[in-house]
Amino acid sequence: MIRRFWLPEEDRVVDRYTRDLGRNRFKSGTAAAIACFAELERTRKSHRRGACRTYLAVQERLEDRARLLGLAWSGRRLNDEEAGLVEPYALAGIRGEYPSIRAAARACYQALPRRVRASRSLGSIRRLLIMLARRHGLRRYKRPVTEGEARVLDRYVRAVHEGRYKLVTEAAPDCLAELTRLHRKRPDARELRPRSLSWVRLALYRRSEALGLPRYHCPLTPTEKTLLEHFARKVDRGELPDWLTAARECHAEIRRRYAHPSRLRPGGPRRLTSHSIHTIHDEIRKLSRRLGLRGPRCIRWSAREQGLLEQWLRWYSRYRGIRRLSPLSQAAEGLQEDLAKMGSNRTVKGCRERLKLYYRLHRGSHPG
Repeated sequence: MIRRFWLPEEDRVVDRYTRDLGRNRFKSGTAAAIACFAELERTRKSHRRGACRTYLAVQERLEDRARLLGLAWSGRRLNDEEAGLVEPYALAGIRGEYPSIRAAARACYQALPRRVRASRSLGSIRRLLIMLARRHGLRRYKRPVTEGEARVLDRYVRAVHEGRYKLVTEAAPDCLAELTRLHRKRPDARELRPRSLSWVRLALYRRSEALGLPRYHCPLTPTEKTLLEHFARKVDRGELPDWLTAARECHAEIRRRYAHPSRLRPGGPRRLTSHSIHTIHDEIRKLSRRLGLRGPRCIRWSAREQGLLEQWLRWYSRYRGIRRLSPLSQAAEGLQEDLAKMGSNRTVKGCRERLKLYYRLHRGSHPG
């Protein structure tokens, strides 16, 4: 095997990356070796001088130069003495005395003796802290919630409860954006990772459950309950034809009130949402049953409507035997069109059920 000697310009590149590794400009020796290998390849291709170095050869050369210069190499394990110096900082990080594992590692690195700090890197101290934390039963290094983050989370939990957001998942992106702006103002922002969207959703869920609030949907506010009762009584008085129409008008009124400029606060949620039409429809039906109000089927037919019903009932009785013509559907659609011309808001389904009911009654009174 032919051993290729390292050229002076190659050693200068390796020495520069070795000093950068000792100054903690790289997270690990692997990252420094990758960057050094890439620069050596560019140098070899531009000058067309020197042998083709492999990555393992560059890594070995970098490690040898680091040990020769007395600088840190993060691939070497720490002995018992060094582990005893680092363990108190790992326990302090588990108790939450440091905001992140990187902050604990930096404090530990600065407190180490000079002889230990000269042969160790910040990345190796950080990895040792993680290893000791896992040895003490901590699967993941948890960063405690600050007072400012707690205030932001509580504000968005109240926004979900008040109905500005229908779901926690809708409030989480806005909450994350505000937490990110708060994170950038911290003096130690470079040492801390910003909060993730999954963390914000989980924090909102936990705070909602701790306050006894629903997790997936918000309850009705007093104002919404008043509007529901108002539109339910409209159905009872016959001013609205059915619950679905009442739900649509109630939903439009709720959105109009939420969109009022007085509801928008500086620094508050970006959008205001209400319950869906189907949720309001179900709530109106429940409220009508609870208050004993009449539903849309209890709206009485007027004398003019009853006259049109009798005419189409006779037509249906005459052509009922011709099934291919679908006489019931034709009679219901014709009755609905005639009622719409006179200003009555009846559905095709309601007309069909009314025709079936009166046909059964008519057949029972005239059995022959």
